[in-house]
Amino acid sequence: MPRFVMQVAYDGTNYCGWQIQVNKASVQAEIEKALTRFTKLRAIVTCAGRTDTGVHALAQAAHFDYQGSMSATQLVLAFRTVLPDDIRVLRVMPVEPDFHARYDAFERTYRYLLAKDKNPFNRNFMGFITKKNLYLDRMQAAAPLFLGSHDFSSFGKPNPNIPNRVCEILRLDVVERTDHYEFTITADRFLHNMIRRIVGSLVNVSHLNLDPRMITTWLEEANPIQRLIFTAPPQGLYFIEVKYPNVVISAT
Repeated sequence: MPRFVMQVAYDGTNYCGWQIQVNKASVQAEIEKALTRFTKLRAIVTCAGRTDTGVHALAQAAHFDYQGSMSATQLVLAFRTVLPDDIRVLRVMPVEPDFHARYDAFERTYRYLLAKDKNPFNRNFMGFITKKNLYLDRMQAAAPLFLGSHDFSSFGKPNPNIPNRVCEILRLDVVERTDHYEFTITADRFLHNMIRRIVGSLVNVSHLNLDPRMITTWLEEANPIQRLIFTAPPQGLYFIEVKYPNVVISAT
């Protein structure tokens, strides 16, 4: 059956995350419901990376099978007709029948926005942490210590079903904007909560004036219970790019 990949943007505020959960609203459920509605067939949609409650996406990738008369452009229009306003299919492309949105991805990029102060207008779209003093130079000095392949057990939620905790960080940039700090991180894969805990660790290195080499210690100890690492709030996290051998789904 023909297979397609879509680029999806969504505001995760009102959802339990991407993945379907019983008696909860999810992004996956809304997209599958929409697809079933206009194809009249049971639909299954598989994404590149499952986001948590409150996490957003500008370039989530998801594949689905469809054998019908609508073109890729017509599928986009059909999705837009039936999806709620906080989920938007930006484009649809045909791919090989064996394409897999999750397993074929070799790079994923997320961005975290950390507000400098509380603001009622961005409270659902930026994280805020009650830390009085953050210093860009300290966070930038510590960030490169994450680069490369490491066991990220200290930064990921424990999961006995995922024994391999090694991930390769390809990029980690920290920049300061007018009203927020921006963390951009690219890796081959991520553990659950890993990005938000990396952000939390950089915040503590800055706020508590810790030696940046603490990052290396946490990586080497591979201990998921680290008192100086906390999980940044979900609202500031965005899925912005995923790369495949022949396809790039990107917010830019």
